[in-house]
Amino acid sequence: MILMLVCAFFIGITRIHVRWINRRYECSRWMIFSSLLLMAIHYFLQMCYGFRASDEDVGAVVNILVYLPCFTLLAMAIYNIEATHSNRKKMNLICAIVYAAMLAAFGTGYCITGTLDMGVWVYVMLAIFFSNMVYCIYMITTEIIRRKKILETMAANDMQPFMRYAHASLALLFLSALIVRSPFFLPSHYI
Repeated sequence: MILMLVCAFFIGITRIHVRWINRRYECSRWMIFSSLLLMAIHYFLQMCYGFRASDEDVGAVVNILVYLPCFTLLAMAIYNIEATHSNRKKMNLICAIVYAAMLAAFGTGYCITGTLDMGVWVYVMLAIFFSNMVYCIYMITTEIIRRKKILETMAANDMQPFMRYAHASLALLFLSALIVRSPFFLPSHYI
């Protein structure tokens, strides 16, 4: 929780040191800030209410509900910087629809079971979550390749600094996907 708050603080405070404001970069900054703040709130609620300690299934459901928008905000922040066309709106719309589907699956599972220990509905939520992860990573990867080709055509100089940034962003997104997939995320009988 403290790490997320510190990272969110640094991202928020760096706004003061910006000389020339770029709307897309600022939008990405605040998406990352929101994602980190949401994760910090999630960890705080985990400590206060002990979802994971009370039951592994309940902890898995709460984690899925919070990690999906956090992961999506991070992915959309990266894509927002990479993409220069209207596909940003399409990706935002698809991610919003996916989260609506996740909430619908959660609501259906909760209504049927009457508890957060939803049984098979956790698998439905996991399928939605991982399909969103695959979609976001695919969109970012294709946009990085597309942007590299455009910039190589337009510029005669070295593209290594841009490619390092793009690949580092994607590596961090993959790392967060692997961390979310770790045994700490789901109960052992779901893995």
